[in-house]
Amino acid sequence: MKRLPLIINIILFSMLCVVVTYWGMQIFKPASRPIQAPVSVDGYQPSVGQWGDLFGLSATTQAAPSSYQLKGVIVAANPKDSVAIIVVEGQPNFTVGIGKELMPNVRLQEVHADHVIVSESGIPRRVDLPAPTPHAGIVQVAPSAPISPAPGLVPPQIPSPTK
Repeated sequence: MKRLPLIINIILFSMLCVVVTYWGMQIFKPASRPIQAPVSVDGYQPSVGQWGDLFGLSATTQAAPSSYQLKGVIVAANPKDSVAIIVVEGQPNFTVGIGKELMPNVRLQEVHADHVIVSESGIPRRVDLPAPTPHAGIVQVAPSAPISPAPGLVPPQIPSPTK
């Protein structure tokens, strides 16, 4: 029993250390910063044409992503002189000749009457012209009054056929 006060002192001292440490951490802890939610990234899925490359088949033409929009084409008699009018990622329209770059690693390969083929890092992609809307580009003019000849001029007379 002589050691009971020593054991109680050790227990009380350790409890004092725990309490002081707890309140010291509460008072001096840094302000908590907001945590950004983790970004979920979809796994890479090769498109249908790229599976052919894995198994030894040639790459097929695929639909282009929405970052390209074909506005028009000019198909020349010589295919190398054909050009396409394209909008890339909301930029203003610009014309591109065959073999020229739209963006880094994106080249115009072929121009057809209703679509173009672009090569994106060697992968051909098809960009179609948008479907025409009815009456697109047609301007209707109201009929005007008949044109009268200038004063002093006699309009030509067309003889009527007689039988």
